[in-house]
Amino acid sequence: MPLTASQAARRFHVKGRQQMREHRPPDSSALTGALSWACLLTAVGGPLLVPLYMAEQPLLGGWPLFYWYQLMWIPLSAILLTGAYLLTRHKDARRRARKR
Repeated sequence: MPLTASQAARRFHVKGRQQMREHRPPDSSALTGALSWACLLTAVGGPLLVPLYMAEQPLLGGWPLFYWYQLMWIPLSAILLTGAYLLTRHKDARRRARKR
């Protein structure tokens, strides 16, 4: 049974005035932490998986897989580590703002 307007007004009535419920987005600190850890672990763990790239084929520009796979991780790690930094910096800024 739907609420009438007066019933809804009484339900949200607080200390003599009507108060609207404010919409709060879900706490994303767990997701932010998981994403930053995923970026860090990928940047560190990718080059450590030697069996994945211990081969000469396929060639890329005449370079064997062993070399171009490792060189690929230099800019990729920079991007992932920058993303992890930005995620944690934003998370720390929110935490500092809550303490004030």
